[in-house]
Amino acid sequence: MPGSHPNPGRPAGPVLVTGASGTIGRRLVPALVAAGHQVRAMTRSDAAAQTAAAAGAEPVHGDVTDPASLSAAVRGCQVVIHAAGQMGASPTVEPFLPVNVTGTRNMLTAAANAQVRRFIYLGAAMSLLGSSRPITGADESWPLQQPRCSGYAASKTRADHAVQAANGPQMATVVVRPG
Repeated sequence: MPGSHPNPGRPAGPVLVTGASGTIGRRLVPALVAAGHQVRAMTRSDAAAQTAAAAGAEPVHGDVTDPASLSAAVRGCQVVIHAAGQMGASPTVEPFLPVNVTGTRNMLTAAANAQVRRFIYLGAAMSLLGSSRPITGADESWPLQQPRCSGYAASKTRADHAVQAANGPQMATVVVRPG
């Protein structure tokens, strides 16, 4: 069919992975490459860039807290998998806001400006904690909570709300909450 992509299930451009050297990203990048995707891995250090390149990805320097560094990373991508995040055990949310909340908003803005079609965000299952009912059979309709026991979880919940709010006809957003 004229104008159609040879494999409609595969994005035409590279898939950008943020947090490419993190817990999930360092496993996700080689899996995407092995599945035949062209992968662009956003990295902050030379060591992470070398690891991404060794896995078959195109490393691109960027930092979610630096909006100016993001346009080159997202340029030409139709899919962004946002796996970057700051983890920790602080009960207060403030240490996590720059990366987890502001960084996610920066990525959403950069992705929208680059006309990215799908934005996949790695949230946190802890965002469901706090309901008075047991968490069984939770799906995307399960209400998010504002966990008080973890600043990390509270920050991921705020970012989750931002990602859901950005969903629309120009850019579909998806939240995956591993846990």
